[in-house]
Amino acid sequence: MLCRLEAEQPSAAAQRDRMEGVEVVVWQTMLYAFSLFVSLYVLLASRLTGAGSCRYGYGFLLGGAFFFWGLGGLLSPDSPSSRMIVPFLSNGLAYAFALLALRRYPLLPSSYFDRWKSACDVGLLILLHFAFGDDVLPRLFLAVSGIAVLVFARRKHGLREYSLLSLAGTILFWLILAQGPWLPGPLLFFLGAASLVAVCAGLGKQSAQPGQECGCDVSRHTHEQILVYSHYQGLVFFYSAIAVFGVLVYPPDAIRNWGLGLYTVLLTFRWLILQHEKRGVLEQSFQFTRNLERHFETNLAQIRKKNEDLSRVLKLKQSYEELLMKSNEHTMQPISYENLHQKIEQIVDVWYMTMIGMRFLRVSLQSERGEIYYQTERGSQPERYKEGYVLVRLIVDKERDTPLSPRYVAVEALTDESTEEVRSFYQLLAIYVSRLIMRCLQEQQSLGLRLMEQEMELASRIQFSLIPKNRLVLPDVQAKAVYIPAAYIGGDYVDYFSINERYTCFLIADISGHGIPASLLTTGIRNSFRAVVQMCTSPDEMLVRLNHLLYEDLSETRSYITMLIAVFDHQEMVLRISRAGHPAPFYLSGTKQIHLTCARGMGLGLSLAAEYPLDEWKVEEDFTLLLYTDGLINLGRGRQIPDSEKWLKLLGRVIKADQAREKDRIALLEREIWKKTRQQQQNDDISVLILDVKAPGKGERGGIEDVSV
Repeated sequence: MLCRLEAEQPSAAAQRDRMEGVEVVVWQTMLYAFSLFVSLYVLLASRLTGAGSCRYGYGFLLGGAFFFWGLGGLLSPDSPSSRMIVPFLSNGLAYAFALLALRRYPLLPSSYFDRWKSACDVGLLILLHFAFGDDVLPRLFLAVSGIAVLVFARRKHGLREYSLLSLAGTILFWLILAQGPWLPGPLLFFLGAASLVAVCAGLGKQSAQPGQECGCDVSRHTHEQILVYSHYQGLVFFYSAIAVFGVLVYPPDAIRNWGLGLYTVLLTFRWLILQHEKRGVLEQSFQFTRNLERHFETNLAQIRKKNEDLSRVLKLKQSYEELLMKSNEHTMQPISYENLHQKIEQIVDVWYMTMIGMRFLRVSLQSERGEIYYQTERGSQPERYKEGYVLVRLIVDKERDTPLSPRYVAVEALTDESTEEVRSFYQLLAIYVSRLIMRCLQEQQSLGLRLMEQEMELASRIQFSLIPKNRLVLPDVQAKAVYIPAAYIGGDYVDYFSINERYTCFLIADISGHGIPASLLTTGIRNSFRAVVQMCTSPDEMLVRLNHLLYEDLSETRSYITMLIAVFDHQEMVLRISRAGHPAPFYLSGTKQIHLTCARGMGLGLSLAAEYPLDEWKVEEDFTLLLYTDGLINLGRGRQIPDSEKWLKLLGRVIKADQAREKDRIALLEREIWKKTRQQQQNDDISVLILDVKAPGKGERGGIEDVSV
């Protein structure tokens, strides 16, 4: 009885083995749970790094692999509520996701172009899992694939901690699981957990770094494909070694034999397709090399042609510089119509002897109808429109067409080559010849301008001689003329003189127009005025007589004259004024500054029956009277509205300042007028007659003196 009871009780060794088995299961369960936790973190991290990027696909697949592996471990056959098919499928999905994650690793961009390799590798991995029913060989398969990715990434990019840490953790995780049956439970947990932590740390560092390009440059694609094919050839060897290892370690059975057969067929198919594509890539590489050689030869031929063109251009440049120097020597010499043809002959000789490949050269001066005024040629005359024939025609003057100033300069030439650069040389020759002709014309025009300027200066001196330069100084009145023509000569006229001891006459006139026609009429006005003054002393009668004398001449020239005549009566101290269309004078005194109100008649030369009212003013105070032409009030403006108010205020301030200082009013006003005219643009002749009148009992002056500013 005692013996039977001892037999029924388990031995101590069996109990210890059972306790160790339970302990291993506990540690494995903890690792499965930790794997599920890590998978959730990795999936969340892959979502936060950006959907659609390469790093997102790698993290998502890696998180899915950890999730399905942990789920399959928790649903293992040791659990009473599980079924055999559930952990098998879960582990298969975990292995498939892990392998796809390795193929989507960011530092392996070339694998994205060959997805059929990843599909074949997933098929091989599932066949291993199906054939052997054990997880050791699939895990070795994953570890070898990860090591291959690590080697390729190191060869292509070099070791970088932030980019390789997650890959190293993944490889270590599957290697540890492959050694799981032979490792103690605690060691398996801690090593597996450490590798998972490394994966999380590597993914965290990757998310903080700049993104990696998913694709590769087209120029480097062929080279990378050759590296990838060499890489996959090594993988085929390792995949074969894993199958051989499984055959040697595990006993054969029907399922394993079928699985190994399919594995061998798929691996052989993969190797054959790989060899075929490798040959295609090598042929593509050779074709690319041949294209590069042809491209290099084409570029070399283009460079050689460019060098030849450059050499030709350098020769043309040397000829161009020599032609410029020699042509400039001739063109800088004095030129006239007497030696024009001689200068053209000299320049043609220079061009014919200097130009490279020149066989014929002709230069001709032609009319608009093609008539040749002059021509010179060198060499034998060629056939027209022969190869190398060049014809250039340049317009000299669109207005003139005479032998001295032709319409065209024509250059005909026959050279060894007729390029656009060579054609520009003959255009330059035509320009040189046309410049000689234009210089002759300019010399002739300059001579005519010099003669005209001399005549204008003479006319200006004559006209200035008609204007009184000295100041008129009488006991009761002083007068001074200011004359500023807009050009050499003008159409204004100023005059004053004493008729006798009782009367002094003042005149200011503005002839319509400018320049020579207006200046010619000033002489007629002076002579007519001096003649009329001898017959009458009333300003209105003087204007009537002057209108009759000048009407015929003014009508023929379609001109008219505005005029103002003032006569001062020293005996009665009366100022009498009549005006023919002329502006009203400025009246400036210590009490008022106004436009002197006086009647206005029609301009001389507009009507033969014109009448001119007479106005009289008794001298009761000292005052200054300014008679002026409209050039003064239009100074510096293009508008036609007179600006006389500004002048009136300006000159009024000068008079008030003179009263405080008791200075010469005429000199002050003259200086102010000259100052303003120099500061602004003058568009018309300016004439001003300044009369300074003294009230009775204050005048003690007499005679004429020269007081100029």
